[in-house]
Amino acid sequence: MSDTCWKCQRKIKTVTGIVFPNRQLKNWNNPTWQYYHSLISLDHVKGKSADLIEKFVVTLRQDDANITTVGYKFSNTVRRSYFAAACPYCDALCGSFYVIDSRMDYLHSLQSRMDGSLNYYSITLDVDRYLIQSLFVSSEGCDHTTDAGWGRHK
Repeated sequence: MSDTCWKCQRKIKTVTGIVFPNRQLKNWNNPTWQYYHSLISLDHVKGKSADLIEKFVVTLRQDDANITTVGYKFSNTVRRSYFAAACPYCDALCGSFYVIDSRMDYLHSLQSRMDGSLNYYSITLDVDRYLIQSLFVSSEGCDHTTDAGWGRHK
């Protein structure tokens, strides 16, 4: 998502999580379809999935240095390390609470997909039991998602 680093105030693009669509999309910016079924925040990613996402983000950053890095970062607020985004310029943690709160404004806006404030990139992951459980426990939804899958925007 388009963002500003809380520490150095530079414009960044924060990696926020994994989207689980119910079908492959050719165009994630299509305003007539709902965009995802479920989203899991980075702090719920670990193991092989975290490694794959970290490598994928390194590849994305080759074309756009404003994209945040991702990896295990220590949070002074929660006193533990977790998989998270960090500012590509000053390495400040883009903490889970802040990212989730900021992302909700974008998730409730179809315009954010159209103007590029929120972007999606395709990656193939082997979804492990932990991620499946996370989908049921902590996934996010909004006006543009449905529990039963895809639907048309009205």
